[in-house]
Amino acid sequence: MKDNYSKSIQLRCATCGDTSNFEYNEDKTWIKCNRCNREYPGGYDELVQLNENTISEELDSVKKEVTRDLQNELNTMLKKVFANNKNIKFK
Repeated sequence: MKDNYSKSIQLRCATCGDTSNFEYNEDKTWIKCNRCNREYPGGYDELVQLNENTISEELDSVKKEVTRDLQNELNTMLKKVFANNKNIKFK
């Protein structure tokens, strides 16, 4: 099983969809998209809120990946434990 499931999600401008052309102040309480000139007076928090669907989809994907890896790990462990048992078989 993997040790690290961290992901990075690029936030998108809600107007033009750009992911890399932002201007912001020092504490990111104000953000502006330089491509379409949309301003986010709520800053980083507002941009995260507007990208909530993308974040949720990525979180669901990670949950599925972790679940699948845990199932595989558990199956491997059980096969090793019962490897010499003639009465229990795994497919």
